[in-house]
Amino acid sequence: MTKTRAGWLLLTLLLPTAASASPWTLRRGRAVVQASFDFQLANSEFINEGPERSFPLNGRFSGTSLNLTARLGITDRFEMEAGLPIKVVNYRADPAIIQPYEGNDPDAALLHYQNNVLDFSQSGAGVGDLSLAGRYQFLLNPLALAGELRMTAPTGYAGPEGTFGPEPQTVEAFVAASKAAVAPSNIRDDVTLGDGQLDIALQVLVGRAFSTGTFVRAGTGYNLRLGGAGDQVLGDLRLGQALGRRVLIYGFGRIAYTVQQGRSVGVTVTAEDPDLPASAYANGVNTRPIVRRLEHNRLDVGGGLIWRIVDTVEFNLGYGRTVWGRFTAATHTVSLGIGVRANLFDDDPI
Repeated sequence: MTKTRAGWLLLTLLLPTAASASPWTLRRGRAVVQASFDFQLANSEFINEGPERSFPLNGRFSGTSLNLTARLGITDRFEMEAGLPIKVVNYRADPAIIQPYEGNDPDAALLHYQNNVLDFSQSGAGVGDLSLAGRYQFLLNPLALAGELRMTAPTGYAGPEGTFGPEPQTVEAFVAASKAAVAPSNIRDDVTLGDGQLDIALQVLVGRAFSTGTFVRAGTGYNLRLGGAGDQVLGDLRLGQALGRRVLIYGFGRIAYTVQQGRSVGVTVTAEDPDLPASAYANGVNTRPIVRRLEHNRLDVGGGLIWRIVDTVEFNLGYGRTVWGRFTAATHTVSLGIGVRANLFDDDPI
């Protein structure tokens, strides 16, 4: 393998997200530190069934995260990775009045409506899920083949709940208790920093780099989700092409598909027609309660480029879009990152 080609294999290690695991492991004593900013926007979602649809009440989601990732080659075949995300999430929606007034007193009606304005706008900030992974490379030629074990753990933030809290747990019970449940003081929803439970994922990673500067890599595995969340099958495919010696472009597709029913976290109240204005929700019209479970599917596609500024520093620019899913937002994500490579052994150049 030529030095130039080996350099491009190292470039493929630094794609914009920490979840983009590679079958090419770092050599012993090599370290990579990466900082990336992710900017997310969404005004639509995938709920429990059907195609993509707008958030109700003109809802808009935005999020920003600073992702810090460090990787270290323990041996020439085994590396460790640790990740720390710091997140800010924000959701804005038009206020609405859903609870009807039953009576004939105008003054009492005015007081009732003033006390029952529902504002679903929320925001939050903090540390998201910490991750720790180990990768072992079984083969390098003719294909790179590695196995990865990754653990993702919450940091104590509040997990997702139903629109008005974790109780009641069924649609029937929610409808029966709606007069007490549907109140401004009970608004919770699921705009959080994560699912609030432990994941343990095992994946097989395979890749091939060609003398033309082209690379392809794929991964598949199983994500064991504890705390009552639904387990997932994982899949990832990435293709890339070098343009000269310092620029690489790539495209990707990534899927997580739930294969086990997750536990209920309460009832989510969504809209029959999410494009109607807030006035259409008066007296409970245009609302539809569904059970919100601790599970989600998502398919993300996108691409980007890597610019090798100098031999040890790389700039990463990426874009991703959630094009299909279940219980997830249809998110646009732009990632900007910088990665720095170092060698802990001064007598062994990078």
